[in-house]
Amino acid sequence: MTKIPNDSLFIRGFKIPELDSETLRGSPGIDDTEREAVFFIADISGYTKFIFANEKEISHSQMVIRELITTLMDRVAVPLNLVRIEGDAIFLYVLKDDPEHPWEKVSKTLASDVMAFFQAFSDKLVELMVHKVCNCNACINIEQLKLKVVAHSGTAAFYRLGEHQELTGTSPIVIHRLMKNSVQATEYMLFTEPAYRDLAPPEWEVEEGEEQYDDIGDIKTYVYYPPEPEPFVLSPDSKPPAVFIDTLRSEVSREYCQVAQNPELGFISTPAGG
Repeated sequence: MTKIPNDSLFIRGFKIPELDSETLRGSPGIDDTEREAVFFIADISGYTKFIFANEKEISHSQMVIRELITTLMDRVAVPLNLVRIEGDAIFLYVLKDDPEHPWEKVSKTLASDVMAFFQAFSDKLVELMVHKVCNCNACINIEQLKLKVVAHSGTAAFYRLGEHQELTGTSPIVIHRLMKNSVQATEYMLFTEPAYRDLAPPEWEVEEGEEQYDDIGDIKTYVYYPPEPEPFVLSPDSKPPAVFIDTLRSEVSREYCQVAQNPELGFISTPAGG
């Protein structure tokens, strides 16, 4: 069995442990199968500004983002597949040659299925604002977060590295480049021309445009602006997310310990509505 020196392989800047040839060959290793697919990235707009503006309340900021990402993940169902969670975004794909989910059928509803992310995201924002932990900047500015989705059709080489699904090729590069674009709106669904041909319902009104990149050239785009979400009415017996409760308990406990050791500090926590 051939050993791969552990200083010869880096993944996204991190050195991985020593690997053998069996790990890198066959299932669940690399098979480098190039397949046609549609790729999506659902990204939380305003994430960077939200995190930096609320650096002092970083735990509450991350708590909010975690809940929103979890909500998006709950909407991911076959034929959608997850490549990975990328901080404030999820990277997804749908294979066009999946025999269990014929493309001719899938393509008719896929755009609408992904559009449902916007309603779910909006509903969760309302819930989080109602159940906010406190009146810190992070908690009172939840409504500033928005959702954008980018879609691109193309090919990629799919492989597995250990337990992780990976892919490579020009299509993953293109869709990630498109996350930085000239669209001024904070909430939209952007299609490349191949994705638009594959997915967009003919009744959708889109705004045509073009993005220019030094390394990959010009990319024609079609932008769809989702309608206002349906009003969300919170159930009377709705409870705060468990992570909110756990975070609040942890902070209260920590503050009591600090004050017990240094009474002159006093209590600084401000409950929601306080």
